[in-house]
Amino acid sequence: MSTYDLIGLYPRKGSIAVGSDADFVVWDVFAQGQEKRLTNGMLHHAVDYTPYEGMKLGAWPGITVSRCPASGRVHRTTAIRWTNGSEAGGSRYPRQPC
Repeated sequence: MSTYDLIGLYPRKGSIAVGSDADFVVWDVFAQGQEKRLTNGMLHHAVDYTPYEGMKLGAWPGITVSRCPASGRVHRTTAIRWTNGSEAGGSRYPRQPC
C-alpha cells in the first residue's frame, strides 16, 4: 500500500496513468568524479541558507514533466525550483478522512 492509498488520493496522485496528475523528474546522473557541491545559489527558494550546503550531488534534475499528458508541459531545468500548486499550474486534491 502506498502513501497515496493511505491518505485517499490514489489513483489521482501517485500513479503515472491516463487521468492521473503525474508530475515526475528525469535525473541527469553525473559521471564518476564529476559530482557537484550544492550551494544556496543553485536553489530557488525564499531563504538565504540551506542545511544541504556543501552536499555532494551525484545527479541533478534534468527534465520535469508536469501534469503530462493533459497539459503537455515539459520543463528543462538548470536549478531546483520549489513551487506551490498555483504557480506550477497543478491541482490541489483534498485528502479524504482516514
